Formats: sequence, structure tokens, C-alpha cells
Amino acid sequence: MVVLRRLDRLLKQSKEKVMQELSFQKNDIGLVELDDKGLQDAAGFVFYNTSKWTLKTLFNTATNNQQILKANVEDYLLGFSANVKEIVEKFNLKAQIRHMAAKDVLLDVLEKFTSPYLNLTPP
Repeated sequence: MVVLRRLDRLLKQSKEKVMQELSFQKNDIGLVELDDKGLQDAAGFVFYNTSKWTLKTLFNTATNNQQILKANVEDYLLGFSANVKEIVEKFNLKAQIRHMAAKDVLLDVLEKFTSPYLNLTPP
């Protein structure tokens, strides 16, 4: 989760640009396969996230329904670029998310990792 929080904070500034680039690629020029280079340029990094979610919006819009929250977090994870998806797989994050949802602690974990007291922004 620390890795996700760090990536999330790095991508915060460029989220709107990435979403605009995503819309341009899908709607304006009708790409079926996304152009990584355009999304990377919009993000300002070699990785990006095309999900509508951020960790903060996941927490802010969450209800006590763990299944909906789990589905939204999984959608968030699916929005990452392929290089970050590799990290998600290596850390087995999807299984951990499912486990936290099953134990009814996923919302609590999101609360801790979206706290303003956990500062993982660049120096």
C-alpha cells in the first residue's frame, strides 16, 4: 500500500492531463489500444493511471459495502500502466485487497494511507 500511495501522490498533479489524453485517444481519434507514450507524456512519468479513481476518491466515496469498495480498488489497479501492473502482481496486491475486503478492514486501511499525516510527496 505504501508503494500505491507514493505512486498516487506522484500522479496527482497530472491526473487531469492523463484523463484528457485518455479521452482524446479513445473518443477523438478512436484508438482501440492506448498510446503509452502519449499517456506517459501527460503524466510526466514513465507510468500513469487511467482509472477515474485515486486513493483519496476511493476513500471519500466509500461506503461500508466492502464488495463495492473492493471492485473500485480493483478498477483503480487496472488503470495503471503495464509497468506498474507488474509491481502490483509482484506484491500480490489484488489478493491482499480481496483479503482486506473479506476481513472488513479495507476502508480502514485506505483511511490510514490517505491520511494527510502520511506525506509521501516528492521533497
